Amino acid sequence: MTTKTSSLLKLNNSKKLKLKAKRLIPAQTQTFSRSATTFVEGVYPVYVKSANGSHFTDVDGNIFLDYLMGLGPITLGYNYKKVNSAITNQLKDGILFSLPHPIEIDLTELLCKTIPNTDMVKFEKTGSNAVTGAVRAARAITKKNKIAYCGSGGVWHDWYAASISRNDGVPSFNKKLIKIFDYNDSDGLEQIFEDNKNEISSIVLEPSVYEIPNKTFLHKIRKIADKNNAVLILDEIVTGFRFDLGGGQKFFDIKGDLVCFGKGMGN
Repeated sequence: MTTKTSSLLKLNNSKKLKLKAKRLIPAQTQTFSRSATTFVEGVYPVYVKSANGSHFTDVDGNIFLDYLMGLGPITLGYNYKKVNSAITNQLKDGILFSLPHPIEIDLTELLCKTIPNTDMVKFEKTGSNAVTGAVRAARAITKKNKIAYCGSGGVWHDWYAASISRNDGVPSFNKKLIKIFDYNDSDGLEQIFEDNKNEISSIVLEPSVYEIPNKTFLHKIRKIADKNNAVLILDEIVTGFRFDLGGGQKFFDIKGDLVCFGKGMGN
């Protein structure tokens, strides 16, 4: 995130709102990643007023180029006309119903045509929910509980949160059920299966994590999953609709058993 000017920022309104929020909202926000404590306090803005295209304006009138992209979802830009028009048109007919809507089927068909290896689609509210749902499904299918994980995190549910420092309130037994391996380290994954014979339900993997996969890594992961009857869950919350409309699966030519999307599909 960078300012368009080099002069010192005025953040008076942001600071006032932050003080008010401290009395009313835990961590001052509903999403931890948006909290003022995540950034350099007193230097970064705290509250946004509006956004358009690639920039947003804070409550003090400062204009920023938003490299954070709304924490990930904004791939087309803020206030994208076609998206806004579609939302406005649907609002006229309503957006919350007691029964399914035909749009669910239309969108599912489009996703099945766009994303490789897609047979069916289940919609969730968040990326974390989607990955957790896939983990639960894998455990139900395999009758095994342990998970081999490689990714950048961001899944704030017990099965993953147990492995990080912010794990207060998470039952400690969850930590014994997740085994971490490094990206581009297929040998490390094989060792996990060796040390936990017939106990690994699934491999949860982001197709790319801050680096390019080596020539054999992703295909080795697929082979290890097949060899051990484990479900390969691809976490495409970040890579989906960015690397390719078909996601990391298409870009890297790898097949997941369950593939989870979020962020970019919301824009």
